[in-house]
Amino acid sequence: MSRDEERYRRIDHMARRLYYDGERRNAFIAGVEYAYANPMDMWVSVKDTLPPILNELDGLSDVVLACTEDGIRMTGIYDHREKRWMVVFDRITHWIQDNITHWMPLPVLPEREEMYK
Repeated sequence: MSRDEERYRRIDHMARRLYYDGERRNAFIAGVEYAYANPMDMWVSVKDTLPPILNELDGLSDVVLACTEDGIRMTGIYDHREKRWMVVFDRITHWIQDNITHWMPLPVLPEREEMYK
């Protein structure tokens, strides 16, 4: 498998994790709830900085909460090599370049025991 094929396989895997990973989905929901309660508290402008690279091999960030210029919030990964976002919106993965204006890290999940009390 070539480097590009391996990279796109990892990107596809990350896209599937965005939607299907239960813990990340719970973190996303918690992040959206926090974002609505604290509109500009933890948001970072993409003009100031982009999400840090998680893995130098593929140049992708970790999953973050992203916000468009219209205020739509969704999970996303920033691809530093391609200079674009991969986001999941309405159960569909989209590649977009310039519509994301802000991002924030997903909140830390509570311990499993606390989640099910």
